[in-house]
Amino acid sequence: MNVEFYHKNIDHLTADSQDAIAEKFSAFGEMMTEPRLRLELDKEKDGSFHMRGYLTAGDERYQADATDTAPLSCAEVIRDELKVQVTHARKKKQDLNRRQARSLKKKLTIDDKARLR
Repeated sequence: MNVEFYHKNIDHLTADSQDAIAEKFSAFGEMMTEPRLRLELDKEKDGSFHMRGYLTAGDERYQADATDTAPLSCAEVIRDELKVQVTHARKKKQDLNRRQARSLKKKLTIDDKARLR
């Protein structure tokens, strides 16, 4: 999975913390084909961190925001929100496919000469 980090008002983000954050999002690599994750992290004046995550796979795009005192806790909140969005989109796609299959079956089984009221 491709993970890009952008940070503002932070001197540097250590490699260990980048690896820990990327590991939290590794489940999306199994759920989607070729996912790309972009994480924007900035430190506010009061010392809290604001993280925004963009998940892209093909033509689908998902977004989540979180504000907390630690970057890892922000990453957990974003991961949970993105997982909810991805599963909702997947279920919606499955439901539409099922409805389409039902309507096709209905059209094939109903006789053209039948009179329906």
